[in-house]
Amino acid sequence: MEQLAWKWSVCGKDSAPPPLNFGAQQGSPFWLESNLSNRAFLDESISGMERYRHLLPIPPRASIVSLGEPETPIVQVATKLWAKLEYLMPTGSYKDRGASAVVSHALAMGATDVLEDSSGNAGSSLAAYAARAGIKATVLVPQSIPETKLKSMRAYGIEPVRLALNRDQVAEEAIRLSGSTYFASHTWNPVFFHGTKTFVWELWLQYQKKQVDWPQHMIFPTGNGTLLLGTWLGLNELKLAGKLPFMPRISAVQAEGFEGLLKSRFDPIPTSTCADGIAIRNPLRKKEIQRAIKHTGGHVFVVAEKEIVEARNKLASMGWLVEYSSATAYAAAIKTMEKQEKILIPLTGNGLKNPS
Repeated sequence: MEQLAWKWSVCGKDSAPPPLNFGAQQGSPFWLESNLSNRAFLDESISGMERYRHLLPIPPRASIVSLGEPETPIVQVATKLWAKLEYLMPTGSYKDRGASAVVSHALAMGATDVLEDSSGNAGSSLAAYAARAGIKATVLVPQSIPETKLKSMRAYGIEPVRLALNRDQVAEEAIRLSGSTYFASHTWNPVFFHGTKTFVWELWLQYQKKQVDWPQHMIFPTGNGTLLLGTWLGLNELKLAGKLPFMPRISAVQAEGFEGLLKSRFDPIPTSTCADGIAIRNPLRKKEIQRAIKHTGGHVFVVAEKEIVEARNKLASMGWLVEYSSATAYAAAIKTMEKQEKILIPLTGNGLKNPS
């Protein structure tokens, strides 16, 4: 099997491999690119993340840490709107794709403990995959984290470090503590995006099987943009491999009061949103997210609390109970469906985590 050529970069310039904190303490985020040929790199006879081994920056003989990730189904929501049910992943969110890749990489690097900051789903996912790998996980969480998500992390055997800080401040504290510990941050660690890119490689497989038309427009709930950027990475790999039918528009949707892709300054008065998973005002990879949106002709949608709640309730009335953050994609899709384009949204988090 032909190997991938992996290339580290910082601010667009080639770089040596990063330290275990992935540049966090230096304030310079790393990116990891792969140079694909037109060879096939998927083994469809294998399930779970092992299927994507040759797309992941993991040594050939290293273990892939897996919890039996399914091929998440695609359902039709409206005439030209489809949803990919990422909330059916083992811990109830798409973050399992990234956590599997990151924990596998950590093991290959010889790490025995990992550090992360999270508003909920990423922490639960990391806790589960660290438990599977038999390594220690430390997860810093904000004061506002839902109690149900704290309980899920504890169930996997860790005690989250709950700080009397908001989400952005918790991220800063994680950077301060990162040091020489393997930083499993879903924003700083580029390996995470190579996990989430499997979302679009899997979509391509489902397109090949004629389970879905190739979308003209993809809309992502966006806080730190981990699924949007992973998809952008995967789409470019598909293009390099000669497999991309055409480049879809990539759009982001943000909650009102947290539209960090459009604003750089906010009212200092504390703001909250039911879409706690995307309550990020200062995304680390803002420029990369904006570039992906601009290069594909996408858009940044902003949805109000009322729209989020109505979208979540409408999805539930059709049988899909998702988190409020997930429902933002549907709220945004409603705004653009009159264009008569084929739209795909991910339903990213299971509503059973926050059923009220």
